[in-house]
Amino acid sequence: MWVRFGAPALALALLATGCGAGAGSAHDQGAGDWGDGGVRFPVEGQASQGPSGTSAGLLPTPRATGSLFNELAPLTKIISTRGPGYKLPSLCRSDGTIDTGPLIHPAWVPPCVAPYSGNNGGATARGVTGDTIHLAYYLTEDPTIQGADRTVGGCGTDQCTMDYVNAYLDWFTSYYQFYGRRVDVQFVKGSGPESETSLAIKDADSIANLKPPVFAALNGPGEAGAAYARELASKGIMCFCTYSAPQDFYQQNAPYVWSWWMSSTQAYIHRAAYIGRRLAGRDAIWAGPVLKTKKRTFALVWFDDNQGTYKSGVDFFNRELAKYGVHLTASIRYVNIEGCQTGAATIVNQLIQAGVTSVMLATDPLCPAALTTAAAAQEARGAQWEWLVSGSILTDTNGFGRMYQETQWDRAFGLSMETPLVTLGDWYTIYTLERPGSIPQVDAILPLQHLMLFSTGVHMAGPKLTPWTFRAGMARMRPIGGTKILPHISFGPKTIDGYSFWDTTAIDDMTEVWWGARSYHYVAGGVRHLWGAWPNTAPDVFNDVGAVTEYTHPPQ
Repeated sequence: MWVRFGAPALALALLATGCGAGAGSAHDQGAGDWGDGGVRFPVEGQASQGPSGTSAGLLPTPRATGSLFNELAPLTKIISTRGPGYKLPSLCRSDGTIDTGPLIHPAWVPPCVAPYSGNNGGATARGVTGDTIHLAYYLTEDPTIQGADRTVGGCGTDQCTMDYVNAYLDWFTSYYQFYGRRVDVQFVKGSGPESETSLAIKDADSIANLKPPVFAALNGPGEAGAAYARELASKGIMCFCTYSAPQDFYQQNAPYVWSWWMSSTQAYIHRAAYIGRRLAGRDAIWAGPVLKTKKRTFALVWFDDNQGTYKSGVDFFNRELAKYGVHLTASIRYVNIEGCQTGAATIVNQLIQAGVTSVMLATDPLCPAALTTAAAAQEARGAQWEWLVSGSILTDTNGFGRMYQETQWDRAFGLSMETPLVTLGDWYTIYTLERPGSIPQVDAILPLQHLMLFSTGVHMAGPKLTPWTFRAGMARMRPIGGTKILPHISFGPKTIDGYSFWDTTAIDDMTEVWWGARSYHYVAGGVRHLWGAWPNTAPDVFNDVGAVTEYTHPPQ
C-alpha cells in the first residue's frame, strides 16, 4: 500500500496534527509553494566561473576519500530571502563548508560546490527530470519496531515519520545544492513484519512500479533489508537502507545501495580487534560465578537469511580473529528471525555444551530476548556467560535492550555503532527551525540520517544526476566526525590492514558500551575508535566514572 504526498501537500496535510509535543504550526518560510523549485539558491546573477576557470556548473574529477575538496564555490555576498524577515547569509563559509545560517551549522555539512546555472541535463536518470527528483520513503508497519520506538520516547506512527521527512527535506533543500530540481516523495507503507523476505521483495516491487518512477528509496525493512535492497538495485533504483550487510553485498549491488551503518565486514574488523586486544587471554570477570574465574573462550551466534547473505561476513570474522590467535569455540547460525525464536533453547544448550564463557551476538534485535530468557532458565547448568554486544541491528539500542531478560543482560558489554543521544542536538534544532512551536520525538533521527546521505550525494554529484555521479560525488566528501556524538563518516575506496573495498556505508568507528539500570552506558563519554585504534587494555565497563547514557547539549 502506498500513500503519495508531494512535500508541499504533506506540509499542509499535517498542519492540524503536529507530531511534535506542542502545537503544530505552519512554517511560512518560502517552502510551501515551491516557487523556487525547492532550491533556495542559486540566486539570479550568482553564476560565476569555477576556481579553475571551468564552467561553474561542473564538478572536478572524483578523488580518493581523504583528499580535500579544494574546488570550492567562490565566496559571495549575494543573499536570498526565505520568507518574511529571514535572509540566508553567504552560501560558503570561510572553512569551505556550506553556510546553513546563524542558528545552526552541523559538523556534517558538506563542502561548497561551484554555483550552478544553466542546463542540468534534464532526465539524467530513472526518476529524475529537469525540475524534479522522485523518491520513495518506506514506512514500517511492523508493530515490534513501532513499539520499540515508543518505548524510548519515539512517536512510532506513519504520520510523524512523514512530518519528519518533510521538515528535514525543507531544511536540506534550503541549503544544499539540488541544481534546480525539487524533491517529490511518495510514502510507501510496508506490508508487515520487517523480517519477512517475501514481503520485503513485494514492497520493493511496489516501489519499482510507482508512477512517476522513483530515483531512490529511503528506508526499508531491517532483517529482510538485503532482499529488499537487492530487488531495488536490480531495477536500477538507489536504496538508502540495510543494516550492516556484508561488504560483498554492497559491491555486488553498486552503486545503488547505501547505508548509515557500516558493513558487517567492516564491523567484524572492529569485533575481532576488540576480542583480540581487550578480552582474549583474560578471565571472564563479568560472567556469573561458575565462569568468572575461567580464561575466556568465545562463541558467535549469528543471523542469516535464506540466501546465505551473511556467511561471507562471518568467514571474514574468523580470518580476522586468527590474526590475534583467537578461534571461536562455537559458531551458531540461525536463519531468519524465526530461527532464533523457535530455536533459542537449542542454541543455549549448544552454548552450554561448548563450555564458552563469552557469547557475541550478531543477531536480529529480537533474538537476544529469546536467548536471554532461555539462558535464565538454564543458569544452574552454566548459562552464566558474558554477553558481548556487537553493534548488530538495533541490539545496542535501549528500545530493544529493555526487552531482554534483565539478570542475564546485566552482564552485557561490548561494541556499538550508536552515539549517546543528544536530546537538544542537530536533529532537534533543525526540526524546530522548520516547525516552530513543535518538538520532535527521538524517532526523527532516522529520517534525518537518510536525508543527510541522500542530500549530500546529490549536492556533490553535480547537475547531471545518476547513481554513478552520486557515487563519484560521495567519494569527493572529506571525512567528518569521529567525536563522541558524531561517528567518523567517509566514503569511497579504502584499504584497512590489507583489505581493500569501495565504501558506500557511512560509519567507520565504534564505541564501547555496557548495560545497566535499563540503559546502555557509553564508556568515557562515548569516545570512538577507528579500525586499528582499539587499546590493548581491559575494557573499562561496568564503571560509572566517565560513562554517560545521553547528553542534553553537545559536549564541548
